[in-house]
Amino acid sequence: LEHREFLLSAVDSYETATEVFVHASLEPGIPLGEQLETWLRWTRFTGLEQPLPTRQRVISGHTPQSSGLPARSRGWVCIDTFVYGTGWLTCLDVLTDEFYQADEQRRYRTGQL
Repeated sequence: LEHREFLLSAVDSYETATEVFVHASLEPGIPLGEQLETWLRWTRFTGLEQPLPTRQRVISGHTPQSSGLPARSRGWVCIDTFVYGTGWLTCLDVLTDEFYQADEQRRYRTGQL
């Protein structure tokens, strides 16, 4: 029951002054509060996304990077590094752009965007 309540209380996006965090992607030209779940949860990162007019960086996932490294494009970072396959679980420090990774073999590594 607690897990269900937790999942139901989750938000579709989170915004700070400098970043927007989404699971998948954003529909171009649509304000954050008006985004459809389909875009926020299921649309893939292509690397061709345009920067937000607000200059906030978008941190996304949902599109596995088989390289095991975060993908970066102008104004966007995709931190899905294929953990559900054979890749890495990635965490990004948005203040320093350093990322931290761990895998199922208990290996650990860091990197810089």
